[in-house]
Amino acid sequence: MKGPMPSFLISRTGRKVSVVLISSVQERHAVLRQVAKVLGWELTQCTTCRAGLERLSQNHPPVVVCDEQLSDGDWKTVMEAVHKLEVRPNVVVVSASPADSLWAETLNWGAYDLLISPYNAGEAYRLITLAWEAKQRQMEPPPKKPATAPYDTPQAWRTAARHA
Repeated sequence: MKGPMPSFLISRTGRKVSVVLISSVQERHAVLRQVAKVLGWELTQCTTCRAGLERLSQNHPPVVVCDEQLSDGDWKTVMEAVHKLEVRPNVVVVSASPADSLWAETLNWGAYDLLISPYNAGEAYRLITLAWEAKQRQMEPPPKKPATAPYDTPQAWRTAARHA
């Protein structure tokens, strides 16, 4: 990525994005590595499914990007491991095939989305940022329930109706 960084590559999160990349073909993800470097994302790269699964169980990353096919497994192997975790990351599967059936299958398995390779900086930024932000929202505590107003209970309505 030469020249100035496009304006859409400005982090909106205010916090460091953490991503684990599981790929046997590292050249495929040069754009992702450049985006991560420019934005200061924490990008951990694993070249095997086994190394990636070890990283998942140790570090609990919010986002995982994995290739459809790996040297010692595939995206389904990663998803099976993710389903066993207490805190599950959002998984983005990368494939050279834009088949609708693969997209549907990855979503049915619980992946966050499918990224078609080759991809550009904007696609990588948008999808990973959205996956990261979605995970952050999931991890936030639920909002506190507001205190009920005097007439929000059935008893209060009956009392008010009697006095009307």
